Amino acid sequence: MKIGMIRNEVLAAPMTPQYVWGEVKELLVEVAHLDKKGMREEWGDVVVCGLCCAARAVPALDEVQLRGAGRESAMKFMARFTIWSSIFTTCGVVFRKEYLAGGGNYRKQHKVGAALAMAGVDHPDFDSLTEIVGGWVEA
Repeated sequence: MKIGMIRNEVLAAPMTPQYVWGEVKELLVEVAHLDKKGMREEWGDVVVCGLCCAARAVPALDEVQLRGAGRESAMKFMARFTIWSSIFTTCGVVFRKEYLAGGGNYRKQHKVGAALAMAGVDHPDFDSLTEIVGGWVEA
């Protein structure tokens, strides 16, 4: 799986340094908790997001093949689309990746609320979405 595919088919908006920094902070939280699984996941996010951000300035990076934690992270991003599609269908709206400009973690209510608001759903019934997302996590 190449960075260019992630940039073109998965990301809702161009990756910014601020977003990458947010991923780095999430990695540091996992390091502070000594959570090896969490560290691997967040490291993968940092790799993918960092390469996507850098590829805006250096298009040749689009040809980089993801491996290891970076590939796992990219697969996670892609798998989220199925869940997002179910969320939007439940709310009677057709899913578009552009609705995820505020982030793609469907287990965080504020991100689901923001995505649905972009689609014109002002007051989603989060209780009806709980089973689809597998439970909510804190921000």
